[in-house]
Amino acid sequence: DGVVVLDPSSVSAGMYVVRAVDTTGLCEAVDTAVVVLQDSIDLTAQVSITPLCNSLAVVFENSSGYPAIWDFGDGTKSALPLVEHVYPTPGLYSVTLNSDELCVKPFVTVIEVRFDSFSVIAPDLTVCGYSADLQATTSLPGTVVWYDIEGNLVDPNGVEEDTYIAVATDLSGQCTATDTVQVRTIQVEVTAEVIGKDTLCRNDTTTLLATVKGNASKYAYSWTPSATLIGANTPMPLAVPNGPQKYTVTVVADDLCVDTASVEVYFAEFVCRDPYIFVPKAFTPNGDGNNDYFRVRGADITEIYFIVYTRWGEEVYRTEDPNHTGWDGTFRGKPATPDAYGWYLRVRCGNGQWFENKGSVTLLR
Repeated sequence: DGVVVLDPSSVSAGMYVVRAVDTTGLCEAVDTAVVVLQDSIDLTAQVSITPLCNSLAVVFENSSGYPAIWDFGDGTKSALPLVEHVYPTPGLYSVTLNSDELCVKPFVTVIEVRFDSFSVIAPDLTVCGYSADLQATTSLPGTVVWYDIEGNLVDPNGVEEDTYIAVATDLSGQCTATDTVQVRTIQVEVTAEVIGKDTLCRNDTTTLLATVKGNASKYAYSWTPSATLIGANTPMPLAVPNGPQKYTVTVVADDLCVDTASVEVYFAEFVCRDPYIFVPKAFTPNGDGNNDYFRVRGADITEIYFIVYTRWGEEVYRTEDPNHTGWDGTFRGKPATPDAYGWYLRVRCGNGQWFENKGSVTLLR
């Protein structure tokens, strides 16, 4: 009366009465049962599986507190909550974690075991200038973070001369590798100047100078055009130009970094005429070493015809040598008489112009 017969295979939480009758129908017994339902327990959040870098070993950890059995999928098992298992070969393995505790769901996953050799290569750098960009290459896809030797995070773009450390992590986040980089920035700045005369006449010489500022261990010099230089591969060459000239020095620091500078040498204006072609008014051939010869002076004479004669037209000296020493004041092996002597001159200059002139010179004793 008021009793409901239930299917015992599917009941909700509550208290139930069970009535049993033997097969004769003469005996019966009664008991009560309390049914409590609880949610199943998922261990996923308390399970970690960590492949070790560059190894076939994997670390398995069950931090749930429920005792359970690891099945590593290669025929071996372990009841330890924390265990490092080494697989025989790379491959895919089905891993399970089973607990005998009530309502604990089995944990099931598939892992890939592989022997990855993860590394990073960051080459030392020697560059020209005041900064460099750090570079690194990883053997497998990954990320690289840079630090200085004090452990401070640095931007790899535009770093100064120093020591830096590349820390690389593969995409799984399990493998890391490091490499150290030495950065050296070579600095070279050159200036050029004329330390002798900067305005020359024909056949004059002057000295050039290259001054270098920098931190290199060695410097190589090269001046151009080299044809009119003595010591074109030195910092201080001698210049023998044949006209206005621009000289450029190239300096190579430590066989790597280059800088250049230029300087100009000027020529005095030369016209093939007096006073650039100069003939003295007098001379004193007395052997005192001062004004003893009567000669034509000019910085750019290439051809000459020069004669000296007495007031009666008798020739006492003649030359066609542009580098002649001059008339020494003798005639026929004897000292000439002090007097006024006439002269005639015709010269050709280096610019191709001709100049002709005549006059007189006084011989004094």
